[in-house]
Amino acid sequence: IDHRIHELESIKMKTLSEKHELKKLKARKRVRKYRQNQNEEQREAIKRKNREQVKAARENESHEKKEARRKQNREQANAAREAESDTKRDARRKLNREQAKAARYAESEEQRETRMKQRREHTNYKGAH
Repeated sequence: IDHRIHELESIKMKTLSEKHELKKLKARKRVRKYRQNQNEEQREAIKRKNREQVKAARENESHEKKEARRKQNREQANAAREAESDTKRDARRKLNREQAKAARYAESEEQRETRMKQRREHTNYKGAH
């Protein structure tokens, strides 16, 4: 950050985007310095407050906004998955299989029966089409 700030400050005739970038970088530097001087409890309190604000804002969103945000999240996740390398994709699939296997192993008899019933209903539903 310091290097880029120095570069931008050395330019005599700055464009609007350069001025804006310089302002953002200086603000980021100030915030980092401020946060370094805080103790761990203060940092955690700020994080907790920010999480609560985001949660409250999301709860107050309209249904359309929520759906738009979910759609955007799905698209980003799909794009990230498509951009993965084969080795990373295989590692992710292997991890998912292991987690599912561990979850199945840890479930109770009632949960197992419920899962099997849902699976039968799902396959019957698929066959109906």
